[in-house]
Amino acid sequence: MTNHPFIPIIIGTDINAYNMAISFHEEYGIHPILVGKEPLSFTSLSTIPGAIELNPKLGEKDVFPRFLKEVAKKYKMKDKKLLLVGTNDLYVRLIIENREELKDDFVFSYIDEELMNNLLLKKNFYALCAEHGIDAPATYFHSCATDAKFMDEVMFPVIIKPSNGVQYYKNPFEGMQKVYKVNSYDEIQQVITTIKNSGYEDDLIIQDFIPGDDTYMWDSVFYVNSKGNTELITFGQVVLQEHTVTAIGNYTAVITRYNEEMMLKLKGFLEALHYVGYANFDLKYDHRDGKFKVFEVNIRQGRSSYYITSCGHNLAKNFVDDLIYDTEKPLTLLKEDFLFTVVPKTVLKKFVSNKQVNKDVRKLLKAGKYANPLFYKKDRSFKRKLYLFLRQVNYYKKYKNSNW
Repeated sequence: MTNHPFIPIIIGTDINAYNMAISFHEEYGIHPILVGKEPLSFTSLSTIPGAIELNPKLGEKDVFPRFLKEVAKKYKMKDKKLLLVGTNDLYVRLIIENREELKDDFVFSYIDEELMNNLLLKKNFYALCAEHGIDAPATYFHSCATDAKFMDEVMFPVIIKPSNGVQYYKNPFEGMQKVYKVNSYDEIQQVITTIKNSGYEDDLIIQDFIPGDDTYMWDSVFYVNSKGNTELITFGQVVLQEHTVTAIGNYTAVITRYNEEMMLKLKGFLEALHYVGYANFDLKYDHRDGKFKVFEVNIRQGRSSYYITSCGHNLAKNFVDDLIYDTEKPLTLLKEDFLFTVVPKTVLKKFVSNKQVNKDVRKLLKAGKYANPLFYKKDRSFKRKLYLFLRQVNYYKKYKNSNW
């Protein structure tokens, strides 16, 4: 155990949890405690977690605070704070909803429940965007609680996705997709019926499809300290995203860019809402009108946000400086050339069709200005290295055979 005055408790066992774990280890030499529903190879094969506490019912509202308090009792030490970090929407929601029960055992920085609902429920979020001058795609909502057909006039193709992602993923079904791209009213109705039959009762988003490949997608990461002051803003161009239907929207490679106008525009939006903690915006550039349009904001760091650690703004250190040492830092607009990737170099070189972005990728690879956090050098697990090798081979097959 290190002599730092805190112990990280990371909720999750996936790639995002791994990225947070290695950020703590890289900066402080700490082996964090992970808490999750099930073992996943990203973390279960790793030598970085100090321990992984599992409860298959962790995602249930009554189980979550009870199990977290058991974890706190097990690991609490004199003069050490337990720093709580969520790594997906469900766990962050449960932290926020159980704030009063958890605050005596843990320190954390998340927004309040009202703002969470305004940001995570897309109908509320897009209303906030309109109110604050943030551009978003043309969007319609259809309630799965009714039997009415969707009748609004739209231009095809359109995208269909759930407004309430947490509820959606609690009702898995065969053929489930993260996002549906459809070309007719008949297809819209088929998707609505399928999702309704799964038990989902909230709104569906039916949204204008903005043309353009993966490189038209953009990513922006913020850290706003617990006093409400923005300390870090990044703006990155997506190089590739996952191409399988259940994982669309998960970025596999990002290049850091700089766009001061958009950075400051999003900063004004978050500060007007009195936001705190990490925020991760998903945007797409619409060449039809020359505007960046926001799809959503994650109220946490994203799985591709590790690039800020590689650029000298460690994911874990931002939490620690703020919540443990009460240290405020001046605003940084990240302006650095860097490539984040979790896919092999051959995938980047072969499957990035945008010629200029492909050229930039090759330039950064040649200069050594890139990082794949999954291959953290201080992770000594041979089994994990074998798993990652096989995963890299599979990535090549996926991009060769899938074109979303």
